[in-house]
Amino acid sequence: MLSFPKAADVFQLPSWIENIACSQFRAGDWDSASSDRECLQLVTRATQVLRDEYILKQKLARDAISKRVQLLDELKAQQHEDLRDLEGFR
Repeated sequence: MLSFPKAADVFQLPSWIENIACSQFRAGDWDSASSDRECLQLVTRATQVLRDEYILKQKLARDAISKRVQLLDELKAQQHEDLRDLEGFR
């Protein structure tokens, strides 16, 4: 069974990504204002990528479920037809 994170969890950037990104910028010789700005840009971009990936996973799951529902509907119709045929033999 597929397991997806809660909606609230999806839009929170994991703290380890934020820590790595900010530490990389702070390790350089940039001034504080520009490093904070660049860190924010990096974190914002990472958040957007995570959102895009989550939405793609949701679309793939929806497509898989739709296919399964269609197959089950076809199977149900076939079973009803088989049942009518069997009742006709009585």
